[in-house]
Amino acid sequence: MALWKKVTERDGIVLEEIEVEGSDFLAYRTTALLHNVNIDDITRLVYDAEYDEKKKIADDLMSQRTIQEYPPKFSDKHMSESHVCLARYSTPFGISNREFLAVKSLYKFESGIRLITVKSINMDSVPPDDDYVRGTSDCAITLIPVYEPSSSSCSTVKIVNVNHIDPKGYVPAFLINMFKERSMKTIENTRRIYIQN
Repeated sequence: MALWKKVTERDGIVLEEIEVEGSDFLAYRTTALLHNVNIDDITRLVYDAEYDEKKKIADDLMSQRTIQEYPPKFSDKHMSESHVCLARYSTPFGISNREFLAVKSLYKFESGIRLITVKSINMDSVPPDDDYVRGTSDCAITLIPVYEPSSSSCSTVKIVNVNHIDPKGYVPAFLINMFKERSMKTIENTRRIYIQN
């Protein structure tokens, strides 16, 4: 049974990796605390921020567009909503840029916890673009409100991002290292831009 292995820690951001059965690529888990933030702002950023805002934390994002939206669903314990998104990312010179077609889903639980999942799909109406290599991504991002003792307000959010990407096509070793660094850099950018004054 594979176990998570710590890779590094920087400024309170912990990066771990784990082998995935049947895949040549590792999965990564990034964990950190975001202080002085609003959980609704972070949820919107991760789930459905516009391109200009998303670009602030993911500088390799070239474009994104919503393909299809689904109506919200409600249950006794949570509500959920989903949409299909096509996102394209730049890569270093000499390597084909990547695109990902995925269903993004948001679950809001009574406890205040938010779960965003990303699951790659295929759609006949959105075939791969010859100018890109279409990779696959399975991702789960959990946002957990952290309440201070004797306080009903919350300005700290624990973020846990588990991501398994198969970029497909030619993948040099240094590109794999970029995947590792990217998960940490995204959280660093989020802290820098979205922390409340």
